[in-house]
Amino acid sequence: MKNVCLAHNCIKCCLKTQMALNDSDIRKIRGLGFKNFFKVNKRGMRQLKNHNGKCVFHNGKICKIYNSRPIGCRLYPAVFDEFENKVILDNHCPFREEFRLTSTISQKIIKLLNELDENKRK
Repeated sequence: MKNVCLAHNCIKCCLKTQMALNDSDIRKIRGLGFKNFFKVNKRGMRQLKNHNGKCVFHNGKICKIYNSRPIGCRLYPAVFDEFENKVILDNHCPFREEFRLTSTISQKIIKLLNELDENKRK
């Protein structure tokens, strides 16, 4: 999925992000030496912080942790639509037509949601 975003220099999903993080994401990013990069929202979900309206890891041109970015970032624009109760390509992604939603991606989204729900209950 990365090539589409990079090809279009698109960072829309990095603006005012609310990207949820699982335990693995947090361990991986901490392993890179970063601290204080996430917050816990009102629903108890850990999510990336923003700085100047962008993901804390985005400097306006590139993601500083691109190769180690969270699984949700890797799977985007695939998201779970709670109203439709299914995985879709996010309508906010301006290049969503250039992505393919496969059953493997859908399964990864469902797995991530289950992990996030489990983490919230800890």
